[in-house]
Order: sequence, then C-alpha cells, then structure tokens
Amino acid sequence: MLSRIMIYLKEMYPPIHFFGTYIYVFICAAALGTHLDNFSFVFDVKLHIAAFSVCMMSLMVRIMDEFKDYEDDLKNYPDRPLPSGRVLKKDLKVLQTFVISSFMILSLYNKSVFIAACICLIYGILMYKWFFMEEKMRKSLPLAFASHNPVVLFYFGYICTVLFEQGYLIDMKTTLIGIPLALTMTNWEISRKLRAPKDETEYTTYTKIWGLKNATLASCFVQTLIMIGVTIFLVQEKVSAYVLAVYIPLALFIMSKYFHFMKTHEHKKHFKLYAEDTALITQLSVLAGAVLRIVW
Repeated sequence: MLSRIMIYLKEMYPPIHFFGTYIYVFICAAALGTHLDNFSFVFDVKLHIAAFSVCMMSLMVRIMDEFKDYEDDLKNYPDRPLPSGRVLKKDLKVLQTFVISSFMILSLYNKSVFIAACICLIYGILMYKWFFMEEKMRKSLPLAFASHNPVVLFYFGYICTVLFEQGYLIDMKTTLIGIPLALTMTNWEISRKLRAPKDETEYTTYTKIWGLKNATLASCFVQTLIMIGVTIFLVQEKVSAYVLAVYIPLALFIMSKYFHFMKTHEHKKHFKLYAEDTALITQLSVLAGAVLRIVW
C-alpha cells in the first residue's frame, strides 16, 4: 500500500507542489507583516505547522477530486494512478484519513486556528458533495468553477488567522494582497481548460463552452486584475521600483501568448504551464517587495 501511495504522491502531488504551497505561507507572512524588521518569523514553529497544514488541505481536495471525477477520469485520463489501477481507492482512503487528521490535530493548539481549520474542512466536504447540486454542477462548468474556486480564499483565511494569532498581522488592509494571489489559481483553473479547436475532445473546456476568444479573454482579464493588484502592492512598498520594472514586462509577455493564441489558434505549450509561470512571477514579486521593505 505504501508503495502505491508514493506512486500517487509522485505523480499527482509532487514535491514541487508541496514546497510551492509551503513557501506560499511564508510569502504571505512577509507580505502581510508590514511591521516586520527582520526575518525571525521564518523560524516560527507555528508558521511551519500552518504551512504543512495548508499543504495537507490542498492534498485533501486533490484526493477528493479523485473520487468525484473517477468515472470521467477513466475516459479522459486513463493513465493517471487511480484510473489506471496502479493506485487503489482504499489506498487513497487511508491517505485521506492521515491528511485530514494531520491538519486538524496540528490546528488544536489555538481555538481560532482550529475553527479556521474546521471551516476549511467543511468547505472541502461541501465541494466533495458538489454542494448537494451534483447533477446541475456537472452540467455547468462555470457553476462548478464559481462554487469551487473560492477554496483558495479559505486557505488564505486560515493563513491570516495563524498570522493574526502569532502577532504578524496587525493591519487588516494588507490582506488585500490575498486577492491577486488567489486570482493566480483562478487563472490556472481557466487556463488549463483552454484548447485549440483541433485539440478538443469530449472533455468539457472553457473554449468549448464560451468559444476560444471569450475563454481566452477571460483568462487575460484575470491576469490583468492580478497585475493591477501586484502593482498596487509594490507601489505601496515604495522600495520596489526595480521589482515592478521586472514584473510588469514578464506579466505582459506571458499574456501576449494568450493573444497570439486568439489570433492563430496555436500555442507552443499548454496554457496550464503559462498560468503556473504567472503564479510564480506573482509570488516572487510579492516576496521580493516584502523582503526589500524588511531590509530597507
């Protein structure tokens, strides 16, 4: 069983996803801790507990999706660990028990943090149950998107709760940076379901529902909101002109790939990867701005 679980984690939740989520918590701490004048928070055990817990929450939703989408994956993604039979459902049930138990137990040290963890768990269960509207949501990708995507904000709320309880969050206005950070996941969700007409299958995509132009413009609109949010954050930091000078050209370069797709219906790599690039430069820019503020 352990070997099968390791196969699943390697393919569906690889180390880069784990560490990316883990580091995200510390990026939030640096960005929201406007009064910080050193990097001692990096050694705060409670933040490391929070980082691991958020990773477990993310994995929890991933595992829930395996059960929710099993029948669809048999047809659309037969090579994935569970549909291919390389991993069994009972393996994922054991892993899920460990995952949920871990972040719930690790959140017991503080009442507010535990309540935040419970809220994240409840929202995850509602997602698993399709908010008790499975038939309607399966027929409407936008409805499923609108109801499932906010989970990122619940994770951010959990992080903010930990930061507040540890004394790092003193100005609630700084939590607004959570909006562009969360929107990177919105962009990822849209981007991974953008396909050229020749690549469309029975799998439901936004390009199939909204049309190639409208679906691509939707992603560009979200990227624009991300860029505006990050720009406002960096301008407020006052010491981040150099970061801004690097961030904006990179963000526009990535967005240009989407406009090229609208014009030619061709792309060199999957848009999910472009969305991951957007998320990476967004997080690194926010981190750089926060670090410069702390240092200077």
